Amino acid sequence: KQWYQRRVRGNEIREPQKERKKVLFFQLGVGQQTLPYCEAPNDLFVSNFPNLTLRMVQTITRHGDRTMVIRFENDHTLWECNLTFTEIPSLNNNNTTTTDRLYRKSYLNDREVIHPGNCNLGQLTSKGYDQHYRLGAKLRNLYVDTYKFLSANFDPTEVWVRSTDVPRTIQSAQGLLNGFYPRIFQNVNNTISVLNINTIEEEMDDMLPSSTLCPGIDDLIVAIVSDPLYLNYQNKYSALLASLQVILNNNSTPPLFWTEIMDGFSALQCHNMPFPQGVTQQTVNIAYEIAYWQFNFIVENSSYVSYSIGRFYTELLSRMSSVIQGNNQPKFLLYSAHDATIASILSGMGLYETWPAYASHMQIELWSDKTGSQWYVLTKSNGVPVQPLGCTDVLCPFTQFSARLNKFVPTTQQCKSTPSSFPFF
Repeated sequence: KQWYQRRVRGNEIREPQKERKKVLFFQLGVGQQTLPYCEAPNDLFVSNFPNLTLRMVQTITRHGDRTMVIRFENDHTLWECNLTFTEIPSLNNNNTTTTDRLYRKSYLNDREVIHPGNCNLGQLTSKGYDQHYRLGAKLRNLYVDTYKFLSANFDPTEVWVRSTDVPRTIQSAQGLLNGFYPRIFQNVNNTISVLNINTIEEEMDDMLPSSTLCPGIDDLIVAIVSDPLYLNYQNKYSALLASLQVILNNNSTPPLFWTEIMDGFSALQCHNMPFPQGVTQQTVNIAYEIAYWQFNFIVENSSYVSYSIGRFYTELLSRMSSVIQGNNQPKFLLYSAHDATIASILSGMGLYETWPAYASHMQIELWSDKTGSQWYVLTKSNGVPVQPLGCTDVLCPFTQFSARLNKFVPTTQQCKSTPSSFPFF
C-alpha cells in the first residue's frame, strides 16, 4: 500500500508459470540494451468484415516514456526535459479562444528531486510524446484513411477524450491527438480551437485503483501480499534487496520496493543511460524478474481486478450499450491512463501476459451487421486482435463480451469489505 501511494497507482503480483518465465527472459535478455518495455508495438491490424459495420472505437492507452518516479541517491545522471506545457487560463467553456500570449510551465535547473537537470519525477519525455504522436498517426491511417470511419477533418462530435488527472497522461493524449489530426488547430481571426480533455480527480477516478470508490481495496492488497506464496518469494530475495539499498545509498522509510527499483533501472535503460555505480546488468535483470513477478501477482488476482477496474468496465459497456440502443455517442473515445489500468483490463478479460510497456494501447471496437440486430466486439491489444475468455471467437458477440466484464463489476457492499477469498486466474 505504501508503494502504491508513493507512485501514481498500482503494481501487482503472481507466481509465474514456466511459460511466463520464458517470455520474461526472452523479453529482457541478459545484457540487452533496449527493452520491449520501453515502447509497445504500434502497428494496427486491419480487420476485414465485409458484412459488418464499425460503430464505435474505445481506445485505452498507457502514457509514453517518462522519467523515473523515484530517484536513486547515488545516481547523478543528467536529465534534460524539453517537453513542457504552454497554456492560458480559461474563463469559459467555449470551443475557441483568442489570445496573444501563452504561459509555459518550466522546472528550474538542478532544483528538482531528479538532479542534475530540469525534469520532474514521472514527467513525460519528448520520446514519450513522440511515441503517442506516432500511435495517433497509425490510428488515423486505420480509422480515417482505411476504414473511412472518421471524418478526414476533425469533428468534435466524433471524438471524446478522457485522461487521468496526471500531466504525463494528459500530454500523452495531446500527442496522440496531434498525430491523429495534425491539422486540428487552425488560426482564424486570431482564434484557437479548444479541445476538451475530460478528467476526474484521482480519488474518484475509476481508471485507477481508488480506496474512495472501493474502500476494501486497501485491505485486499494487504491480504494478497500477505499470502505465503508472496511472502516466501519476497523473503527469498530479502538479502539482495538489502544490499541494493546500500549500493543505491537509499535511506528512505520504508525502503525501496522492487517495483520502484525496476522503474528506476528501466528509465535509465530506455534512455541508454548508465546504471548507478556498483549496479551490474545481471543485477538489473534479476530486479526486473522479481518486479515483474510482484506486478503479476496482484494483477492476476480476480478480486483485485474487480475492486480496481470493475467500475470502469461499466463505463466501457454503457457506451456500447447506448449505441446498440440507438443513441448518439462519439465514434472514437480515447482514455489516457497507466500501466495498472491496461494490466487490470487485460487481466479481467483473461488476456494479461506481461507488464504493459510505455504507450501500450487497446482498441475495443463495436461492430454490427447491416440490420443492426447483431452486435460484436473486437478487442485488440497493441494492435493485435485477441479473444477474451468467455468469447467463442475473436469477433465476440456483445452478449458474451458484456457477460465476461460484468463478472468483475463490484457491488457497493462488496467494495466496502475484503473478500473472504481472492482466487487467481
